[in-house]
Amino acid sequence: MVGYFAAQEKQHKTLDLVTLSFSITLKYPAMTNMKYLITLLIALFSNKSFTQGIFYGSIYKDLPILRMDAMFMRTAFAVQHGPGETKYLFNGNAISKSEYDYYTNSFEANNIGKCRPCYLKLYDKNILLEEAERSTDCLIGIRKTYFPNGAIQSIAHYRQNMPGDWINGTPKYCSVRTGKWTYFKQGGDTLYHEFWENNEFIKQVPEQDSAEIWSTLVLLRGIEIPADTLLQKDELRQLIIKPLLKNKSTRGIQLKIVFEIKMVDKKINRFEGSLAAFKNINIDKMLSESEIQPGDNFTCGLFIYNTNTVLRYFPFKIKG
Repeated sequence: MVGYFAAQEKQHKTLDLVTLSFSITLKYPAMTNMKYLITLLIALFSNKSFTQGIFYGSIYKDLPILRMDAMFMRTAFAVQHGPGETKYLFNGNAISKSEYDYYTNSFEANNIGKCRPCYLKLYDKNILLEEAERSTDCLIGIRKTYFPNGAIQSIAHYRQNMPGDWINGTPKYCSVRTGKWTYFKQGGDTLYHEFWENNEFIKQVPEQDSAEIWSTLVLLRGIEIPADTLLQKDELRQLIIKPLLKNKSTRGIQLKIVFEIKMVDKKINRFEGSLAAFKNINIDKMLSESEIQPGDNFTCGLFIYNTNTVLRYFPFKIKG
């Protein structure tokens, strides 16, 4: 990994010099003349390592550029874990697991497995769809997407990994959204911006009319709880599902819950309904119908849907 960060020492030195220049200006206003300002501006914008490494560019140097057909990328992420079953999809169509395994192996063979890290370009019939700094399936820097006509569609940023952030070639920060994201109209004009910090959505400017859920929280007595929390039976009715929205629009949001209990060699039992109906769930009846006895090792969880799209799977444990 050292070779990819060869320019960083120079970048840090440049930053220190520029910071010192600004400090001198603030402490000694008399030194701030037109000649000094012009010299400073030239230094800022002509120094490639500073503008690329600090403002909006990449800390990585000389990443290998790899090409891949987007077909393989879509296949790799076309697994849907629905209630009681796992579906394998290829371009939206159902396929068998053996077919999925075949395409997955092809996916690995078509450069994603070699991307450690790399600058990966995704194509569809020689049309560039996306290019990004990646390490296998982790986004680790800038990402650009394109319309079919070649116009830029979006520019996104993910947290970059410094030299000390790599463990055996694996990045510590994987697809952590950060900074300013920009979305464009097909004609080239800016449509809107989004701002992220450490995977947390900050704001959308200007706010869009369509509702967008960027995360979903599971709360117990007003406090977010993590996955695999051990819950009492009566606490199930106290759970609250809170969608986090990018804007004020709620148009088209129809949340639905699928609660599932399963155990090896036992009947899978599930509840499906609204959030309000979930509060009337009879967990003892569901356990009995599945012939699950006290002390049995079973799993349960919530599938949180918006219409037909799974927003989140939340596994947890039940006690008592």
